[in-house]
Amino acid sequence: LGSDLNRGLLKFAKKVPIGAKYDFNYYINTRRGIFWLKIHLANLCGQDKLSFDDRIKYIDDNISNIMDSADHPLSGKRWWLDSENPWQSLASCFELTNVIRSPTPELFESQIPVQMDGSCNGLQHYAALGRDNLGALHVNLLPTIKPMDVYSGVLNVVKKNIEMDAKNEHPLATILNGNVYRSTIKQTVMTSVYGVTWVGAREQIQKRLKERKEIDEEMAYKCACYLATVTLKSLGQVFSSAKAIMEWLNELAHLISSHDKPVMWVSPLGLPVVQPYRSKRKHTINTILQKVTMIDNDDKLPIHLSRQKS
Repeated sequence: LGSDLNRGLLKFAKKVPIGAKYDFNYYINTRRGIFWLKIHLANLCGQDKLSFDDRIKYIDDNISNIMDSADHPLSGKRWWLDSENPWQSLASCFELTNVIRSPTPELFESQIPVQMDGSCNGLQHYAALGRDNLGALHVNLLPTIKPMDVYSGVLNVVKKNIEMDAKNEHPLATILNGNVYRSTIKQTVMTSVYGVTWVGAREQIQKRLKERKEIDEEMAYKCACYLATVTLKSLGQVFSSAKAIMEWLNELAHLISSHDKPVMWVSPLGLPVVQPYRSKRKHTINTILQKVTMIDNDDKLPIHLSRQKS
């Protein structure tokens, strides 16, 4: 969708009453839309880790600043400029001010897109598929007072595993104990659902360790090897069903590919999906000036086993 400025300019073409709930072909007036507009503005201002009640309170406490931003965006207090997403916040200030000043706020016709973001979407799907209560809790599929942070949740398990190894005098665990952070493992957790390998996890973690410069560069590789193992193990402990489902899908892909067939399925909407991963045939042409390599893609070429599995 582009930058903050681009998103701040986006509006729905069709206006809808902000309090409308469409149910059985009738509009029912509620205040739910106003609630979500306030939540949206609070999120844009960096308050997305608070509970819903606290986010609403944050907006209500700043109503005068919000209305001032709408009335005098350049010459007023310019509260909107302090937001993490200033242009989207300004657009929401305009909208919320118009809602407040409307004689019937619930009937105000709104065009503002209210953003809804997932929490590590791939793990959300796996938690739902596996009916995994613990995993679902970490990725906000179950109700909590405050939003859960999946990366911090996995980090806590990683730290516990490292502490246990450190007590047993594991040399690398002793070095890493107290030196592992959310940012150290975030990329590995994020890419786990895309089939990140141990080597990929080790490279990601080694890069983060070098950036922080808290561990000797010569030891960063060895520490990354150990921490990659611990992180993937901890992920399996938090998302046990995800690990089992991924292993099952991997086994299916191996069986299908071993019969030289691509993995394919039909989505619930009836859309046929095919993984078109096949081996490539290369042709090298030698000329006086240089070598030219041409790659031939053909549906008759053999299936690429490892890519079908990943």
